[in-house]
Order: sequence, then structure tokens, then C-alpha cells
Amino acid sequence: MLFNTAQLVAGLLLAGQATAQLNKPLINPPFGDLGPVLQSRLRTPQYTVIKWPWGLIPLRCRAVADQEDYTPYDIEVYDVTYSDCPTKWVLCRHNQSPTSPAQFFDRVGRLPVGFRDYLRHFILLPSRGATHAYTYSDLGDAVILGDGHGANAQTLYVHEIAHTVDWHHNRASTTQGWLNAFNAASAVSDDYARRNQAENFAQETVIAMYDSVVTPNGITGVNGGWQQIAPMYQYIKSLLGDKIRRIDSRVCTRNVGIPLWDTTVCMGPAARDSGNCPGVSARDLDTAEGDNNVTIAGNPEALVKCKLNH
Repeated sequence: MLFNTAQLVAGLLLAGQATAQLNKPLINPPFGDLGPVLQSRLRTPQYTVIKWPWGLIPLRCRAVADQEDYTPYDIEVYDVTYSDCPTKWVLCRHNQSPTSPAQFFDRVGRLPVGFRDYLRHFILLPSRGATHAYTYSDLGDAVILGDGHGANAQTLYVHEIAHTVDWHHNRASTTQGWLNAFNAASAVSDDYARRNQAENFAQETVIAMYDSVVTPNGITGVNGGWQQIAPMYQYIKSLLGDKIRRIDSRVCTRNVGIPLWDTTVCMGPAARDSGNCPGVSARDLDTAEGDNNVTIAGNPEALVKCKLNH
């Protein structure tokens, strides 16, 4: 399996898309974990990190912490600027996340820069149960609760950003071109992909990226049944091209239809009252506390949410 999971329980909200299981068998033989090799073939550019002072936080990061019943006061916020892009990424991490800051910055940085363009905020939280993840694909905000599957985590990072890529390519997983590729395939990559077309597209994006960066043999070198799914990952390779390839000379565009970052708000009254929210008024704090649904559920069609049980 692409993810190190035994069972999937998932929910999908994506406009016009059925959530019934797909009527394809699983590829035979099954995949092993692709994450370790994929991670080794991707490159993390040099980067600089500036940690935000305690008290300020992007609205999405605060809202997700509140939604998951974690205090925003425990969220660390980082500006991370990679050498392949003059514009920072703003990353949020709960201080008890099992993923260290260094691992976090490395995994985000390994995403090919043309693919990383589709990320606004990445948010890491602990999990009180199984690892699970979700993406607000209209705005490019990805959330992982738990360890992200350890050594295989790079595939989950790719998978979550793939949902935003899907959305911003005219909801590619709902198009006739994608359905034609699906119909031409005789299998799907794993149980996760079988759930629905959005998850199938995201899983095949992992495979397409692997095939693009693990040269010379790619997927053909790790699974003798590759022809069963080839129409789908070849479609994605054609659709995304250099965006899923490692090209060390490539630089970002940050011009894919998503904002660079969310509004900065105060973590809460304790931060404001201690003077750690300069420039953030009481009214701004009230807005952040009362209107989380603006950022969380403003476009519910764009939410792709899943739970992964080990």
C-alpha cells in the first residue's frame, strides 16, 4: 500500500462527485511502501526559518486548532523560505506533534517547487487516535494529525497537496479526461484509491511523481503489474508535467490561484492581554473567535477529509 494503513474510513465533500467505492480490483501484486525511496530521490533546497513570536497565528491555523480541540496557545508558527522561492511558506505545528520541526521543514521542502506552489499553510497536530489528514483544497491548506506514517510520510504530504492540485485543475478528478483514464485502467493502486475518484486521483499523483523522479525505472521497477494502472498515472504526468518532477533549477511561481497566507490573528485573550498581539485589536480577536466558519467551512465543497487507521 502507498500508505502504511490497514483500513480506511473516509468522508468526501467535492462538488458533483459520488462517494461510492470504485468498481475496480486492486493492483496485483500490491504496492509496498513508496515513501522512503521517493523521499530519497526528492531534494530539500536550502532554507531559512523564522519562528513567529508567541501570540500571533494565521487564522486557519487557529481555527483548525480550535476545531480539533487543541489550544492555539500551543501552536508554533514558522516562516520558512526555501532557496528555490523568494516568498516564504507559513507552517504551523503543535508543540506536541510527533513530527519535529526539522522533519516538517524537510518534507515540505522536498515537494517539487511547482507542486509546492499549491500549498498555502501546512498544519501539524498530535492525534488522539489514528493518524488522519484533510485538505481545504480551494485555499491549499493541509492538515495532518499524527505522525504522518513515519518513514512513509512523504507520500502523505504529496497526497494531501494533490487534492489542491486536483481542485485547481478544474477539479480534474471529475473531468471526462480523468474518467477516460480510469476506465482504461484495469485496477486501482490500493484500498485508499478505491474509496472515490478524489482519493484515487491523489494516490495516482503519488505514483506519477514517483515515476517522474525515481529514474530510470520508476513504477515499472517496483511493481510488475504497472500496466493495470498506467492510464491513470500517465494521464497525471501529462497533466502536471514538470510540476511533479525534480528540477533543481526550477523556481516557484506562487501564482496558481490561492493566496499566499491567511489573515494574522491573536491566539487568544491571554496573548492579547499580555501584549503579544501588536497591531491586532480586540475586534480582530472577536472576529477570529466568532467567525471560524468563514475560513473553515466557507467553501465546504473543497474539503477532502479522511481518517486512517493503522
